[in-house]
Amino acid sequence: MDPQMVQAYRTIGWLEQSQGLSDFLSGDFEAAKFHLGKAEEAAMGIMPQDGWGLALRGYCAKTRGQIAGAEGRAKQRQKRYAEAADFFLESLQLNPNNAEAFNGLGNVYITLENYD
Repeated sequence: MDPQMVQAYRTIGWLEQSQGLSDFLSGDFEAAKFHLGKAEEAAMGIMPQDGWGLALRGYCAKTRGQIAGAEGRAKQRQKRYAEAADFFLESLQLNPNNAEAFNGLGNVYITLENYD
């Protein structure tokens, strides 16, 4: 893929994820889900096994976990957080210096009270 296209997908993805998080924080869960879906599409457009795309997918899963928790769906919350951790770990396997993936993984572990 053209490197400029990869950067464009990354930028769009992170902007959509940020908007989704902002929507979640303002209580507009449906808008958050919409923007997270767009971010996930952009992440998949990069390449399924791109370290940055995997970190982005991790943040989307984490935010979906937050939404599920706010909606009182505990089982879905746990599932989404576990999915987020998997994406962050996979991202770190590809790029061990990915600070975003480390940060996201740490946030997931703290939320799940996994201190090991």
